[in-house]
Amino acid sequence: MLKLFWVGILISWCQFVPDPDVDTYMKAVSAKGQKTTLQTDHVLKVLGLYVYADTICGR
Repeated sequence: MLKLFWVGILISWCQFVPDPDVDTYMKAVSAKGQKTTLQTDHVLKVLGLYVYADTICGR
């Protein structure tokens, strides 16, 4: 979350307006405390393994 703080400061200091899609993606990826991440979900969907996302392997 600290990195996101510094990015916010740099954006306001440079008066830079990020692309809304990229901004939303970066905020979603940087969220902590989630069971899964946006990146993991995307990889599972691209590889076609999303149906196996809740499968437990091993003990």
